[in-house]
Amino acid sequence: MKVSVLASGSTGNTSLIETSQHKILMDAGLSGKKTKQLLANVGVDINDIDMAFLSHDHTDHSGGLGVLMRRYPKIDAFANSGTWQYLLDTQKI
Repeated sequence: MKVSVLASGSTGNTSLIETSQHKILMDAGLSGKKTKQLLANVGVDINDIDMAFLSHDHTDHSGGLGVLMRRYPKIDAFANSGTWQYLLDTQKI
């Protein structure tokens, strides 16, 4: 397994977890464009991302998920029920 922290801070958080079978985003707190760029910087095509896991609902961890889900429908998204409900209630996904 390989973990790459792509961005960490109050303006957005996302990390890449790579295994032999999957490429996973941990958190999606950046724009789709920025996420795509940061992935390219570490040699990963955004189209190869299988799934995204959100740690919690704060915008700097979850704000970009809706865009990723719309632009890249192959990405499965996972979050706890409270986080998921918040995203639905605020129309972020």
